[in-house]
Amino acid sequence: MTQATALVTQVRHFVGLAAARALAADGVAVACQDASFTDAAARAGFEAEEPGLLALAAQTPAAMVAEAVDRLGGLSVVVGNEAFPAIRSPLGETRLEDVRAACEALVVDAVALVQAALPSLQ
Repeated sequence: MTQATALVTQVRHFVGLAAARALAADGVAVACQDASFTDAAARAGFEAEEPGLLALAAQTPAAMVAEAVDRLGGLSVVVGNEAFPAIRSPLGETRLEDVRAACEALVVDAVALVQAALPSLQ
């Protein structure tokens, strides 16, 4: 049987690290994305702190999936850990730009990730 593989996005936010650790504890090979991983030192530091978890340099959904597939040999699971700061204002004072940004981060980015991953999922 082939080892299960996973991609966890925004690993340093919300439930990302807990999800990555839980998957790894179950024997899943895990590739992780975080905005800070554009820096090689940040990737190396993460991998030193979290043995067994791989840090990806890629940041766009298609590039994340491609790098994960390249490094893991395939993809079985995707954890789209979309996180965005809560809008904390009365509805009448909420800026539509903030709502659009939240929808982009929480909905559009999630759909883009799934679309990118679908061809690779085993």
